[in-house]
Amino acid sequence: MTVGGRKLVGSAQRRHPDRFLQHGSILTGPAHVDLLDCLRGEDRGPARRAALLAATTNLGELLGRDCEGPFASELEDLLAAVFEERFG
Repeated sequence: MTVGGRKLVGSAQRRHPDRFLQHGSILTGPAHVDLLDCLRGEDRGPARRAALLAATTNLGELLGRDCEGPFASELEDLLAAVFEERFG
């Protein structure tokens, strides 16, 4: 899922006739950029960080507030309620 051409949500899904497996992440802050520290060489440099930040966004940036900590619990509750309503 993108907002303004920048990725906010990444997910993958595997479907079977009677079930599915969903895996994904919703970026609440810029911490995903720290994953570059796990890479080698040029893949972890400042240019790569800038490119990743340019290609992604996060809820904190979009809403102009801290979206980690207590907000994460609110978001979890909201997502659980929507899934329960939709899928029972």
